[in-house]
Amino acid sequence: MSMNEFLENRKSVRDFKSKNLSDSDLQKVESIIFDINNSAKKHDVSFKLYKDGSVVYNALDGEGGYGGAMIKANHYIAMEADKNNEQSMIFGAFYFENLITKLDALNVGSCWVTISNASEESKKRAFGENCNVDFLLAMGYAPSEFGFGKKKFSSRIGVEEFVCDKSLSTPIDIDKLQNYGLDELFSYLRFAPSTKNEQPWRFVLNDDDLDLYIKDYKGIENLIDAGIVMYYYTELANYNSIDANWVVKDNLSDKDNYKYIASVNF
Repeated sequence: MSMNEFLENRKSVRDFKSKNLSDSDLQKVESIIFDINNSAKKHDVSFKLYKDGSVVYNALDGEGGYGGAMIKANHYIAMEADKNNEQSMIFGAFYFENLITKLDALNVGSCWVTISNASEESKKRAFGENCNVDFLLAMGYAPSEFGFGKKKFSSRIGVEEFVCDKSLSTPIDIDKLQNYGLDELFSYLRFAPSTKNEQPWRFVLNDDDLDLYIKDYKGIENLIDAGIVMYYYTELANYNSIDANWVVKDNLSDKDNYKYIASVNF
């Protein structure tokens, strides 16, 4: 699979077939969640499958989703993360995207659902007493194929607008990215989803790694944006035979209206 195919195969499905996932597929989903939880636990985040989607939907309908329009699905996966722990929210998003990739390989559709505005009482009815859930994956069989599609590739900022050269004030020279073999990666990375499609991420190219910042940081949703773009970088880097590893540098901090997130090799 090429970088382009990776993007075009990403699915956001909001309408699902009425039938539940087969027992076999549900077992596979539980196995995927188990493996991801083993990796994610160090970031104080975990995921849980709710097989009876009607309980979750009925509890959150009118409060969760987009403007209270809850996405109806046969099943949901909840992200339990500490909203007071930035790394928990960032890597919660990172591993949610990993889940989407693995669900897609099972021909299972999914989409993000925000329930941060839902009341605590509604969340308790949906998930029980001991949970800290602001984001879900709605999940089920898609009625037809969905992907990014080429039409969605039209209105995005240029690479020079979100990649910088050693300083946040210096736009990158595309020739330099080509010399590093990163031009194609960033050309595709600009299609990563973000809140209101604002594309707030900014990368600073150093001699041997990249620093990720968020411009005009607005809160938890931007931490989610960061986690998503980190996952996309990791996956796209893999096509360049790069084993990308994200670390937080102790010597870096926020700068003016830029919030430092993490750094990655290339």
